[in-house]
Amino acid sequence: VYQRRIPATQQENHAFATVGKASFNTLKGGGAGQLFRTTLEKALLSSPAACLSTVDNRLKRLAGRQDDALVRQDIAALDNIRMAVASVEAPSFAKYQLLIAMLANKGEESIGWNLKDPMDRIVLFTESVVTLRFLETHLPAALKLKKGRSNKQWASLHGGLKDVEQMDIVNEFNRKESPLRLLLCSDVASEGLNLHHCCHRLIHFDIPWSLMVFQQRNGRVDRYGQTQQPQIHYLLSEAEDTAIRGDQRVLEILIEKGGNRCIDRAGQRRHRFPVDFRIRRREGHRVGCV
Repeated sequence: VYQRRIPATQQENHAFATVGKASFNTLKGGGAGQLFRTTLEKALLSSPAACLSTVDNRLKRLAGRQDDALVRQDIAALDNIRMAVASVEAPSFAKYQLLIAMLANKGEESIGWNLKDPMDRIVLFTESVVTLRFLETHLPAALKLKKGRSNKQWASLHGGLKDVEQMDIVNEFNRKESPLRLLLCSDVASEGLNLHHCCHRLIHFDIPWSLMVFQQRNGRVDRYGQTQQPQIHYLLSEAEDTAIRGDQRVLEILIEKGGNRCIDRAGQRRHRFPVDFRIRRREGHRVGCV
């Protein structure tokens, strides 16, 4: 089990700070403003795209109500957040860049993934469908994965697919002769699916705020019948903002409590403490792991 942490980029830290300073006046209920800030923060910890989607959904609800001064204030706060988050494009999205480095066939951060090995496949989870769409758009191209109908090396599994379509993807991923090597999943795939036949690597691109979801995700490859030692990776962006760091500590505790159980090759369930990789930055560049 591996925790992989990367400092947030300058653009990401600005986005986190903008979310943290925002106040909202038109949400009903005590503490609703703080709850919505937490929702925005949680989305941003998944991906900038997920946060932008949350902002845009709120702006749509406020549309046509600009005659109210409090609504105008909320729209202004949301516009500021949108501008800050939109500046976090793929090159300045630290966690995504770390993922690319992890899946490269060489380099200091590479996990040693071998595309030519039919028994070396990867399952990647995100709880945000918007983040999943971002990964679908950017990751296969960045990794130069094949995309033809007969030799496609990646697939996506999500709730928008029919049950029969989901099972076709699962069966293909479990077939040794299949060219599939990378399966991008929403949490619809976190329960009840066997993905361990040709796969022992699993990556949490974002961290669910639920111990049960942790265990359900890991159980797709960390299960009886697995012939290789499961490798579970948790990706964490580290913001400079102390309030954000406090919330991230909650996620780290979840990992420590529920995300570190693996089944060894003898079929015995064992607890493993996560190996902690911290990616150092100097002048905005990654320089290695400690």
